[in-house]
Amino acid sequence: MPRIYGINPILEQLSADAGRIERLHLPKGPIHGQLGRIARIARKAGISVSYVARNALDRLADGGAHQGAVADVMDYAYSELGDLLEAAARPTRLLLLDGVQDPRNLGSIVRTAVCAGADGIVIPKRNAVGMTGVAVKASAGGAAV
Repeated sequence: MPRIYGINPILEQLSADAGRIERLHLPKGPIHGQLGRIARIARKAGISVSYVARNALDRLADGGAHQGAVADVMDYAYSELGDLLEAAARPTRLLLLDGVQDPRNLGSIVRTAVCAGADGIVIPKRNAVGMTGVAVKASAGGAAV
């Protein structure tokens, strides 16, 4: 199950499509500020929230900068190219990628593609990175669109 982490990626996902979040993990103890906001939104959306030790959050985020919030999300839905072309607006603006290996690069490409109004991004099934927690964080909300 993919995970996203960090305050802004989780807030963006809650705003765009809270239904993709299956479980939210927050630190034990008092919750304030943005983490409190995340907890309130998640509870209103019916998302299960678990409160765990900080070192458990470190493990869940695989060492990433989680800022106290980690979410288990549904797998990303990948489409076949033909289905994407049928569903896209006319004229269609697709971004075709080949062999992007670094998840941070993929995330920044997603962010730029969303800002530029792309209808979709095509990545190969093999020899390329998919949408990981690192890519989602680097997309700065673009992956939640």
